[in-house]
Amino acid sequence: MTDALAPKTVLILCALKEEYDQLRLVSDGLATAKWIEETDSTGWIISKALFRTSSGEVLGVMATWATQMGREAAQAVANRVLGVQSVQGLAMCGICAGRRGQVSLGDVIIADQIWSADAGKQTVRDGAANFSPDSRIFSTTIEFVQRAQHLTPPINASWLIDRANIRISGESPAELFKIHIGPVATVSAVTEDVDLFTRLAKVVRKVIGVEMEGSGLAALAEHLHIPLIVVKGVQDFGDPTKNSDWRTFSARAAAEILILLLRQTYDLLPSDDQTSPVRQMAVKAPVLPPHMNLPSHGLPMDLIRELAELYPDITSVRSLWQRAGGAIREVELCDRPVDLWQRLWGNCMRGARVTPSQLIHAALYDHPNNVVLRTNYGIPARNTGDF
Repeated sequence: MTDALAPKTVLILCALKEEYDQLRLVSDGLATAKWIEETDSTGWIISKALFRTSSGEVLGVMATWATQMGREAAQAVANRVLGVQSVQGLAMCGICAGRRGQVSLGDVIIADQIWSADAGKQTVRDGAANFSPDSRIFSTTIEFVQRAQHLTPPINASWLIDRANIRISGESPAELFKIHIGPVATVSAVTEDVDLFTRLAKVVRKVIGVEMEGSGLAALAEHLHIPLIVVKGVQDFGDPTKNSDWRTFSARAAAEILILLLRQTYDLLPSDDQTSPVRQMAVKAPVLPPHMNLPSHGLPMDLIRELAELYPDITSVRSLWQRAGGAIREVELCDRPVDLWQRLWGNCMRGARVTPSQLIHAALYDHPNNVVLRTNYGIPARNTGDF
């Protein structure tokens, strides 16, 4: 099986190996004999499969796990895989805590909003700590939310058989398995606190779930201009009754519902050459317009330094490069942003798939009034109209 699984492929990331193992058990709609596990060019283990969609197309799915919980690990592994693979969507499945009274153990939550609940400012005055949240809320595309709301729970599915036999602290599962769509908070620590959801609801009133990775992937997906779907199974309520009795079932339920949703949203995924409107505009830019102010020799260091200031981290650089028509794998890790941009500019001048004009065109879409970008593209600084 090649890297290009299908015209449209989604990368599914799990935090833990046991979540990944449950995902690989999903077979409903499988268009291949089985999941195929292999290593990519960097040595990372990835499983690949093809699934039939409701529209009759074939969807490619790649899956892996981050080896540990947390935003940083999830984002790092996703970046690593996306550096050598081309995908049209990003997704995550696994376990979470649910809001008691709103969801039941073993139910599945599909996030329509996700945010870092512990982002903000912490102050201490006279020994009393005060936290002021400063949360960036990422919203799932409304079309994906509508498709999620339209999902019908597979009540008679074989994987649901064991649900009725699970008990935790004397509690029985709800009579019916349910899919919930609502806000999910990302936190940095496993939490057992009866007041957890009371605090979170002060920021997002309808919050129904808590997990540890989603907001990191949401930020990455936003940079890459690809959709993200986060689906988690309710393992516990994030309070002192917390244990692992529901872990396996909840991980399997989340995986099944995620694949079901992906099979019904194929048409919402961008095509490989239309990852975003930004990328389309960049690719349509002229190869080398005669008015571009390129130096006859050497590097345009004013432009290099400006790009390093505007795009200082590997995620933002890869996002811009991809939108300009390049591949993520062409942007290698580098400690200093200026050095990275010198290398990339040199590649542009030596015939890389991204030309100088395409690169600046894509950057101008983000920063249309930037004087350095406009000057190097040959647009008068006084002209603030469309480039």
